[in-house]
Amino acid sequence: MPTPARGDACPGALRLHEAADGHLARVRIPGGLLQASQATALARAAEDLGDAHLDLTSRGNVQLRALPADAGQELAARLAEAALLPSPAHERIRNLVASPLSGLDDEGHADVTPLVPAVDAALLEDPATAALSGRFLFALDDGRGDTAALDADVTMLATPDGDLALTLPGVPGSLRLPPDQAPAAAHAAALLFLAAARASGTRAWRVAELPPGQALSTATLTELAARVPGARTAPAPTSPAPYGGPRPGPTPPREGRSALHALAPLGRLTAYRWRELAELAARHGAGTLRATPWRGIVVPGLTPARAGEAAAELARAGLVTGEGSSWEGVGACTGRPGCVKSLADVRADARAALDAAPGGLPVYWSGCERRCGHPRGTAWVDAVATGTGYDLAHRPADPAAAPRPAGRNVSADRLPEVLAAARRRPPTPGPRGTTPSGKSESRVFEYEKDGAAIYRESFATIRAEADLTGLPPDVAQVAVRMIHACGMTDLPRDLGHTPLVVARARQALRAGAPILCDANMVASGVTRKRLPADNEVICTLADPSVPELAARLGTTRSAAALELWRDRLDGAVVAVGNAPTALFRLLEMIEEGAPRPAAVIGVPVGFVGAAESKDALAVHASGLDHLIVRGRRGGSAMAAAALNAIASETE
Repeated sequence: MPTPARGDACPGALRLHEAADGHLARVRIPGGLLQASQATALARAAEDLGDAHLDLTSRGNVQLRALPADAGQELAARLAEAALLPSPAHERIRNLVASPLSGLDDEGHADVTPLVPAVDAALLEDPATAALSGRFLFALDDGRGDTAALDADVTMLATPDGDLALTLPGVPGSLRLPPDQAPAAAHAAALLFLAAARASGTRAWRVAELPPGQALSTATLTELAARVPGARTAPAPTSPAPYGGPRPGPTPPREGRSALHALAPLGRLTAYRWRELAELAARHGAGTLRATPWRGIVVPGLTPARAGEAAAELARAGLVTGEGSSWEGVGACTGRPGCVKSLADVRADARAALDAAPGGLPVYWSGCERRCGHPRGTAWVDAVATGTGYDLAHRPADPAAAPRPAGRNVSADRLPEVLAAARRRPPTPGPRGTTPSGKSESRVFEYEKDGAAIYRESFATIRAEADLTGLPPDVAQVAVRMIHACGMTDLPRDLGHTPLVVARARQALRAGAPILCDANMVASGVTRKRLPADNEVICTLADPSVPELAARLGTTRSAAALELWRDRLDGAVVAVGNAPTALFRLLEMIEEGAPRPAAVIGVPVGFVGAAESKDALAVHASGLDHLIVRGRRGGSAMAAAALNAIASETE
């Protein structure tokens, strides 16, 4: 990660950021932990000073937008009164995430929630830590692997043996320490980073930005061990399987109580809805809320019945409180009109696309290449505005891994279809005996096993990647099937066809015409249930008379087998997918006065005669309705796919 060339301009509650829609304040909420009264104070501030909305960030913090330029003093007073501004000097450095469901379910190894205020207090007590940037991040993970995947600068992970394992980005090994020493360890790690940043003479905001000569190392862990009572260096802990954020909805009851996790679409809540959540917590829960780095709110301490009722109520209000929503895992930057650098109103575009697209991989919409607030620690779909559309790509959980394109400059009308394909999870190899969730199972790979879903994704991917412009709709449909059979999305550039070939072939099949195939592989590839009139599918290559015919005519058996078609050729649909000699012989027979077929699918494959035979069909004086693939490409699979698409329009 390159070292920044300028100072940290990250907004805070006191340092407001000027945006296109007014000024923005970011209020740090360590661990996402809020008293109901504090949440109510934030809602009132948003109503009185801003646009009556609150935005949840990717670190579980809260933003207020559309503030007047002179709102800073009034906002600071309100936050101080609500105990949300304990130290003005430190207000931007209180970036601390914690497992949102820690202590509320049976996952994880220990409840890290009580450590949040202790770590926060240790940082606030030292004036020196105020020099940290507004981007420096601490993480407390209860062992499930959720916040450990968020690229924090200092991560403390609960282990099965009751310790915490402190890790630093790019540093081999870990520091094992008793949980009660977490505040001291976080404080000491911060000071060591600041010392390294000063020694480097740079403006490094984060550990990964330190130049090589001053980067933290195993010596840093040794120094930490000397400063933190009871700590020792140790190998790095086994990384938990990627957990992602908590699923929306009520948690299973624990000691008679449930927690409810509600996701806010695009992380944005009205002040009214925010106050409603605070009231739910105060009247029916534990009096607290937990904002999550996945742009959701957890309400702990509800009875299972009340959690279920509240989930239904909030779902009717537009929040996500159950699985299966297309909004789960979806985020976006501010976009237009709030950000002058954005190339699109990404939130409006996201809503339009997601209304028609199923869920799946997380997707993040960005108005420009900066990708402000994008996900970390999970695979995700990257949707970046180009000015005329969106570039889509799969981003692996490992930020160092190369992205995989999923659509180039996709226009608004194609976004739902292309996005649906992109959000389907690609096969993910995992350790033997486990799945990506870490559950013990016998299979080695997590992959799609629903045949219908595979078809949907495949055809959506084809339509996203193939250039079908210029093809009539019925020919384009046939082309999609042919691409599905061969995997070559550039196939349309080599398609040649007469204007009515598909219409006339369909008309012939509906009238009961037979299908004549040059190879058994073509005939075998025809899906009989798609045929509109229980049509005969005929291949004469295996007829006992063919070898003698071939010898007498001095040609191949594939060409000789066509002699047995003469009494069935009139009005038939012909498919040549294997032998160029068969296609040449068909044209010779037509010139000799043989009956005309209704349509010819001419896609023989090979290096000798394949391209020439298809070119001959395209310019033949008979004017046969035809569909060809120019050049050497073709084959039985393509021919059968074309026949299946003609036989039935269903994809």
